[in-house]
Formats: sequence, structure tokens, C-alpha cells
Amino acid sequence: MAIEDFKMYEEWAAYRDTLASQPVEAQARPVVLAGWGSRLGAYLIDSILLSIPMLFFVWEQFRPMVESFAASASIDPVTGQPDTASTQDFISGVMAMNLKVTLIFGLLATVYYVVCHGAMGQTLGKMLVDIRLIRTDGEKATFVDAAKRALVNPIATVIPMAGSLITLLNGLWPLWDDKNQSLGDKVARTLVVKD
Repeated sequence: MAIEDFKMYEEWAAYRDTLASQPVEAQARPVVLAGWGSRLGAYLIDSILLSIPMLFFVWEQFRPMVESFAASASIDPVTGQPDTASTQDFISGVMAMNLKVTLIFGLLATVYYVVCHGAMGQTLGKMLVDIRLIRTDGEKATFVDAAKRALVNPIATVIPMAGSLITLLNGLWPLWDDKNQSLGDKVARTLVVKD
């Protein structure tokens, strides 16, 4: 073995030792966008999960109203219908309860989505259908990203006349978007991908 060969071997050994001491970076996995069907499935699962506590809340609010209406309503002997004042009070109570339930459900859903997406990148529905929320740069979504995304629907619902249309468009937008993004994803710069 010549001296030059030995020097090359020493240089290679030093280079090999340098490489061995450096951490190996994980290879980035290719990003596969989640389809609209899996997003819809996750949304339906999350909606059912969020509705369960709300059903108990609604029942606890509605039952006393019905009992009070039944106890206080007087029946008109001519028409056989409850008197107008009792009926109007009951309808006013139902409308007030509906507003309260809508506000509480909206707040509950927003907190649920922000906490789940910010902490884990997934809601329970997304876990079950194997999809995840990430930022467009491939990083994990932050709580701020999750809040921007989750607030699109509640903000849209308070816009007179157009709120329902914006909420509907937010859900349908991934059907024709090249990155399968909803309007909320575009605002937050997030993607929903297969896990």
C-alpha cells in the first residue's frame, strides 16, 4: 500500500467519522391532499360528537318551557286553542333559547376546532378518517392558524343575508380548488392532507 493510498484512507476515515457524528435528517414525506369525501366524513363525525352535549343542554332548557306553557296556557272554549298571550310567550321563549343554543354551540365548536387543530393537527373526526391539518409550508398548524381557520364560519354567520351562503361556499370550496382548500384554509394558509 502506497503512502498516497494511506493518506486517502485517513481522509476518508475522517470524513466518515464527521458524517457519523452528524444527525441524519428525516426524508420529507410527500404531501397527499385529503379528498372532499374524507373531509366531509370528518366534519360529520365532529358534528355528531359536538351535538351530543348540546342535546342535553337543549333538553334541559326546553323541558321547563314546555311544562310552564302546559301549566299556564288557558284554552279558548270557542276555538279550543291555547290563548294568544301564552302562545306568544312560548314562541318568544323558544326563539330566545334558539339564539342561546346557537351561540353556545358556535362557541363550543370554535373552541373544539382551535384546541384540537392547534394541539394535535387533528380533530377526533379527522383522526378516524386519517387526515390532518398542516400549514402550506408543510409545518404543523399553530393555534393561531387553527383560530383563523375556525373563525371563518362564525364570522360569516353574522353577515346578514350572505352569511349562510359564505358558510356553504366554505364547505364546498375544496371541490373545485386545486389544493382542496376551503375558504378557511385559504385565510389560515393551511392544507388538509392524508395522515
